Amino acid sequence: MTRLILWMTVLTLAYSTSVQAGNEGAITIQSKVFHNALTAYAQVRPIRLLTVQTLVSGQVEDLSVLPGQHVQADQALARLKGISQSAQIIAAEAAVNQALAAFNLAQQNYAGIAATYPDVSTRQQLFTAKAAVNDARAKLISARSQLALIQGGGMVRAPGAGTVVSLSATNGQNVTAATPLLVLQLDHSLWLEAEFYGTAKQDVAIGMGGMFHPADGGKPVAVTVRSVANQVGSDGGLSVNCIPVGGSTWFSGETGNLVLNSGNRSWPSLPSQALILDAGNWWVVISEHGHYRNQMVTIGPEEDGWTAVTSGLKAGEQVQVTHAYRIYHRNFAIDYQQPD
Repeated sequence: MTRLILWMTVLTLAYSTSVQAGNEGAITIQSKVFHNALTAYAQVRPIRLLTVQTLVSGQVEDLSVLPGQHVQADQALARLKGISQSAQIIAAEAAVNQALAAFNLAQQNYAGIAATYPDVSTRQQLFTAKAAVNDARAKLISARSQLALIQGGGMVRAPGAGTVVSLSATNGQNVTAATPLLVLQLDHSLWLEAEFYGTAKQDVAIGMGGMFHPADGGKPVAVTVRSVANQVGSDGGLSVNCIPVGGSTWFSGETGNLVLNSGNRSWPSLPSQALILDAGNWWVVISEHGHYRNQMVTIGPEEDGWTAVTSGLKAGEQVQVTHAYRIYHRNFAIDYQQPD
């Protein structure tokens, strides 16, 4: 074994001497324009869930809907038995008026921000104001449904079309005011949530367009980035939310790949065969002044056999292409340690 290692060392030293004689098989790095597509795993999630709850006390009966069942707007969900309608109607009407005033104020705020966008207002401010309008609208719908509950003799009706997510009560149960009956996910209240990592986090922006490709092979859906998290999560990922362009038939929990188009971008590029993967990192061999140096790089998109290098390499440097893998491991025998 010792004789074999010595022989390998001699061969390696001889090869190292021969490859240091010049830069044959190397190319000069130049910048190339790439189509920058950002890809991430994505899942359809509710923007928000609506909890249908009681405004008054009573006993639940005729609760016949089940989780996963789709209901229409104003569809009967359950009935409350034994309620009194005097003071509760006055309280419910007051709640509707309060919710209506908050909704009108949110609409006025959104209109003011939209009028000054993009000269004064930012996209994030615009999105926040729009979200406030949606939240106020949901509260107004809930308040009106509770008023209709009392006026309708205790009948609980769906405030809008949607899917029952879960039940919080059962028939025969005595409930007090503000007791949750069920959770409803309203139609058209879904968006796409994705996590981007690495250099892609720097390129994602609100308003960027792309396509969602369902994992089940369904029809791709055109999307627009609606919100981007202000900071990365604990796992280093940047949360991005998208909405469909022109409507969608996607459903909650659906998964797939999100591909965002961030336009064309110029990066230093090299033939893909010049890249060496070692211990989870990408490397290249740089040729300079007749010697070789291993350099770790971060790669980007790949087109037609050429790969973009987003960091670790700059235009004008000489990178070995021919026998790159063998040259990268030129000191293998020297660094080799015989197992115990």
